[in-house]
Amino acid sequence: MLEVVAKYREKETGESGKIVCYAPDIAFNEEEKITAYIPDTALASVRCVETLKLLPSYATFKKYHSKIVEYINNAAPERKIIVMRRTGWLGKNKDKFLFPGDSFEENGIEYMFPKENTYSFMSKCGTLQEWKDNVAALAAGNSRAVLALSEAFAAPIRSYLGDDDDACGWHIIGPNGCGKSTCAKVGVSTYGRGSTTDPEGEGALVSWYRTENQIESVAVAHNHMCVFLDEMKLAAKKDPKALEIVSYMLATGNGKGRMMANGKDRKVNTWRIGFFSTGEESLVSFIERGGGIVNSGQEVRVCDIPGSPGYEDNIFEDIHGRSSSTVFVDELRDNTKKYYGHALPAFLSALARHGVSQEDQEFFLGVHGRAFFGVFEDSPQELQRVASTMCYNRLAIHLAIKWGILPWDEAIECCMLAQCFYSWRDTFIDEAGLRSEEQKIRDQWTTFIQENRGRFTDPEIKNIGPYQNYGVFDSRECVYYIWPGTFRRHCGDKKQMNYHLRVLRKIGMLPVIQASRANMFTTIKKLGGISSPVYGIKLLEEKNVDEDSTVPSKAKVIKTDFTKGYMREPREEDRDPDSFPEPDENMGDLPF
Repeated sequence: MLEVVAKYREKETGESGKIVCYAPDIAFNEEEKITAYIPDTALASVRCVETLKLLPSYATFKKYHSKIVEYINNAAPERKIIVMRRTGWLGKNKDKFLFPGDSFEENGIEYMFPKENTYSFMSKCGTLQEWKDNVAALAAGNSRAVLALSEAFAAPIRSYLGDDDDACGWHIIGPNGCGKSTCAKVGVSTYGRGSTTDPEGEGALVSWYRTENQIESVAVAHNHMCVFLDEMKLAAKKDPKALEIVSYMLATGNGKGRMMANGKDRKVNTWRIGFFSTGEESLVSFIERGGGIVNSGQEVRVCDIPGSPGYEDNIFEDIHGRSSSTVFVDELRDNTKKYYGHALPAFLSALARHGVSQEDQEFFLGVHGRAFFGVFEDSPQELQRVASTMCYNRLAIHLAIKWGILPWDEAIECCMLAQCFYSWRDTFIDEAGLRSEEQKIRDQWTTFIQENRGRFTDPEIKNIGPYQNYGVFDSRECVYYIWPGTFRRHCGDKKQMNYHLRVLRKIGMLPVIQASRANMFTTIKKLGGISSPVYGIKLLEEKNVDEDSTVPSKAKVIKTDFTKGYMREPREEDRDPDSFPEPDENMGDLPF
C-alpha cells in the first residue's frame, strides 16, 4: 500500500515536498512502514522514481511508475509538517530540547524530527539509578572520566545560555589499552550505548574514520550536544591534512559551502557542539606529520590532554577497590553497554524546567570561575579562552549534582576537572611562559646552532663571503651572526621568517636589533673588512668568554607552581628586563 500522508517543509533549507508511506500490509503495520520524503523539485523528474526505488518490493509496481508519480503529484493531503533535521533547543524560551524521533505541535503547527534517513544515536537501557550506581559512581575520582561526563552536560548549557563563541574540544592522549576510549564511552552513556556506531546504529561513540561530509552530518545531528570521537589516528592515516580542516570545522560550527542543482548556493550547515576525542598522539603530531603547520589557534580549539601523570599504562586514578586496573576498565566499559541513555534527557528536562540562576552564572562563569583554574585578567588569551570553556564543565557538575543526576562530591570532582586543565596548560605553556609553537622555534634554532657551530667563522678572517659558511660567531658577545639567505632557508618562506624573528625577539634570542629596520637584521661593518647584513642570535644559557656566569635563560612570564596547582605572577627574581629588548617604534605591536 502506498499513501501520500502529508506535505512537509524543511526548516533549515526551506525545501518542500510530500511524505510518502509504503507498507506491504494493507493494515499499515507501523513496524514495517517505510517513509520517503520526496521534494517538489523531484516530483516532475526521474529523481522521483529513483527515490521510490528505495522502497521494498519496488519491482512489483515498477511498470506502474508513471502512474505512481502522477498519483503523488495529484495528491493533496491536509496534514502539514515542518521537518527538523538536527537536535537542539527550541523557541525563544528554550523550554524544549528536540531529539531524533520527537514530534510536537505548537500554535497549530506540527513539528517533527524524523528518524528516517537521519543519523540516529539516541537509545536507552536500564534505569537512571542503575546508571548512577554502575557508571557515574565508578567515574568519580577519575579526572578524564569526570571531564567526559561533564562535557556531555556542559555542551547544552553553553547553547542554552547563548554562548556563540567557538567551542574548545578535548583530545585525550594515551597508549593503546590505557582506558581512554572507555572514558569516551562513559560520556556517551549519558544519551546512548557505549560502543562505536555500527551499521545497525546501536552505538553512540563515533569513529574518526569518516569523510569530511560524514563528520559534518554527525555534527549537525549532535547540535547543542557533545559528540564523542574515538581514535583520531584513523582519520590521520586516511588524510592528515583533512584532519586540520575537520578540527576547525567542528570548533567553529560551520560546514562546507555547496551549490544546488539550479546553481544557487545551498544553505550552509551550522551547529554548536562540544566534542571529546581520543587518540594515541596529539592533533599537533598528526598535522605536522601530514606536512601542515600548527598554530596556537588550533591548540586551543582542540586541547591535547595527556593521560593522568604517573599512570602511564592506565589513565584512571581511582579503581574503587577492584583487584586491578584491567578489571576496573573492563567492568566500567561493560556497564556503559548495559545502562545508558537516561542521564542527558533527565538533565535537559531539569535545565528546561529550572534554568540557570543569575547567581550561578556569575559565580561559575565570571572572574571567580576562571580564578578557580588559576587564570586571571592578565593571563594569556589562550588560557582565558580554555578556562572560560571549562567553567561550563564545572557549572555542569554543580547542576547535575544539585538535580540528583550525578552521585558525586562536588568539591572533589571539580578538583579532578582542574587537573585536566593543568595537564593541558603545562603542555601548551612551559615554565618560561612560552607557547608550544614558540618552544619549537626556540628549540629549532638552538639545535641548528649547536649542530653547526663549525660553520660559523671568526670575524677577524678577511674576505668572508656569505656562501662560504652559515655566518660569524662573536666569542666576546656570544652572538651568532647568520646570513639572511641561510636564515630564510631554515625558516621556510618569508612569512614564516618574519614570525620566527618576532618569536626570537620575544624570548630574548635576537638581542641585536638596529633601529628603524622592520625586518630586524643588523649590519656588521667590520666583518673581515666587508659590511654585510646579518641576523644576530644569542643562545639562551650560553656562557660569555669574559664571565663565568651564564646568560639568563629566558624571561619568566608565567611560572608554574606545581605544589599549589595554580598560575602565579612572577616574583622579582623571575624578572629579567634585559631579556626583552626595547621594541622598535617602527616595528608595530607583537602579536602576543
